[in-house]
This record gives sequence, C-alpha cells and structure tokens, in this order.
Amino acid sequence: MRQPPPSGAPESGSREVLWRDGERVLSRVWRMDADGSPDVVLTVTFTTDQPAPASLERLAHEYGLRNELDAAWAVRLLELKHDGGRALLVLEDPGGEPLERVLGRPLEIGPFLRLAIAISAALA
Repeated sequence: MRQPPPSGAPESGSREVLWRDGERVLSRVWRMDADGSPDVVLTVTFTTDQPAPASLERLAHEYGLRNELDAAWAVRLLELKHDGGRALLVLEDPGGEPLERVLGRPLEIGPFLRLAIAISAALA
C-alpha cells in the first residue's frame, strides 16, 4: 500500500495525468481522506462529459470485479462514484509509473529485473 504523501507533496485536489487514450484518463490525485489525513489515489475518468452508455457499463463492470482481484497483482478498486455528474472510478495508488513511461528507453539491470519479476508474478 502506498504511504501518504510527504509534507512536500502537492496540495489536496492536485492531479497528475498518468495515461490517456481516446476515451479514458488515469490520474494520480492528492486528496484528504475521511479522517482529514492526506491520501493519494488513482482515478479513472472519461475524456468527455457524456461517455457512451457502453463505456459507463464497462466502468461499472470493472468495479464489479473488485472482490475477484488479488491485491498481490492488481490495483485495489475503492469506489465508483459520480463527481459533478461525471463517473469516477477510484483505485488505491500502489505508487510506480505506467509501463508506457518506462518502456522505450534502456533500463539499468536492477530496475529491469524488478520489472521483469513483477510482470512475471502478475502473469503467473
């Protein structure tokens, strides 16, 4: 589980876009949890205010799988909510970066082996 943000972390409400495709956006969001403590989560939202019904159903289906996913290899789904009329899937932030950001450049042997082991474990 990711640790709360350090004191020099972005303020609550800040967001970093990690990945975007034509339909969805994955972001890291700094917020306050229910106890008022700083927290970092991932969110999945849509690029448009009115996504297709099939897209909303797919997001709901993903959330419906939350009890089937093992935290050892999958990001834990926390909630599915509507924020300002927009669907929002909230996930635990285990830290790290999307694989897309890591690939495409040479890796040192240590990070390469850690990545290879993690991918192998997830696929197993």
